[in-house]
Amino acid sequence: MNTQALTGVGPVREEPDAVARLAGAVLGAWRRRSGLSREDFGRRSGYSAELVSSVEIGRRAPTTSYLTAADDICDAQGAITAMDPHIRQRPRTRPETDHRHGPGTALSFFAPTVLPDLFLTDSEAEARDKAEPLAVADEDGGGDGAAGRRRILDAGSPICLVLDEGVLLRTLGDRSAHHRHLADLADHPRITVQVLPLDSGEPPALTCPVTLLRHGDRASGFVHVDTGVHWLRPDAVRDVEQRFATLRPTALPPRTSRALVLDAADRTGR
Repeated sequence: MNTQALTGVGPVREEPDAVARLAGAVLGAWRRRSGLSREDFGRRSGYSAELVSSVEIGRRAPTTSYLTAADDICDAQGAITAMDPHIRQRPRTRPETDHRHGPGTALSFFAPTVLPDLFLTDSEAEARDKAEPLAVADEDGGGDGAAGRRRILDAGSPICLVLDEGVLLRTLGDRSAHHRHLADLADHPRITVQVLPLDSGEPPALTCPVTLLRHGDRASGFVHVDTGVHWLRPDAVRDVEQRFATLRPTALPPRTSRALVLDAADRTGR
């Protein structure tokens, strides 16, 4: 999807993170010193070559687990893991700070293809983190890892997920356990899950994965597209919020949606 179609002004990328870029350069130097290509390093570390590239150019800050793996593979004897506290304590851009939300921050998600990490089981999130290079937050950002997801889910803030019914069909791994986990989340009093049926008959108001955050009168949001994660301009956020509000009435009500998710779990568990 051309994200400029959302508002005509397009998304805004985060400013380059100097600390992440420096860490990436150091990691790349250690990898080359060890005689490894990005593909070789990825195979030994369990991360994709795309993620390795994303880290080394500074697009994504390396997680603690990534640094630990790199230190071991490159026999850096602690020189790589010594960067960890500096990376965790680096200054944050405004969008990153917004994403480190706390109580009172309402979250809205539209998932046309895959579920957001927040709604995954721990094993699914771990597998996706290793496979996908452009996750929106690293493990110190509050949205990555089991502890981060629990903090968000337990914060008491309202969360709304609208997902395409096709997402239930495209789930990998233990699909039945995945669906039951989603149904359990839908039972939470502050979590709303709505399924957009395949036969809704109307084109959706949104066509790419969207996350919206609102705290009082402050709102931000981002979209996931092939080129990565794009933070939205303020006027784009307002437009996407309106589109999300238009989308919800076309989805199934929460109780009906939960019943559909459980039915999918029963069918796949047979």
